[in-house]
Amino acid sequence: MSETNRLNSSAGETPPDTPLRSLLIVLNKRRKTFMFFSVAATVLIIVLAGFIYLGQVRQQVTSLKFKLDFKGVEENRYPNGMKFSTSDIVSSEVMDQVYKQDNLKKYMDFSDFKAAITITQTNDKLKFLEFEYAGKLSNRKLDV
Repeated sequence: MSETNRLNSSAGETPPDTPLRSLLIVLNKRRKTFMFFSVAATVLIIVLAGFIYLGQVRQQVTSLKFKLDFKGVEENRYPNGMKFSTSDIVSSEVMDQVYKQDNLKKYMDFSDFKAAITITQTNDKLKFLEFEYAGKLSNRKLDV
């Protein structure tokens, strides 16, 4: 700053307008407008996020536990001696029969129905064994 400007500033005169000062003056005059648009944009974003969240496709997951209880199931054999597999339960023939018998056509297509059914085998003894060894293997003092 030159000596003249410094003297003028200390004498109570306003300093010359700079581009930044001009911008700040304009922004200060329009602060209510900026606040209004900021609040309006925030509300709009919240409303849009709510519509997107509520418009998501929902799926209901149901689990049905059952136990196969017939002679020969431990050896993967039907009672008549034929080979048995859990994939027989979700085979196309069985699924088609269930789809037609229960008139599921009014709810969904057959391909969607077939894709929605899965079989997961569980064994309580195996789960207990996994739990037991997970506890043993989590021991930090365990060495090889």
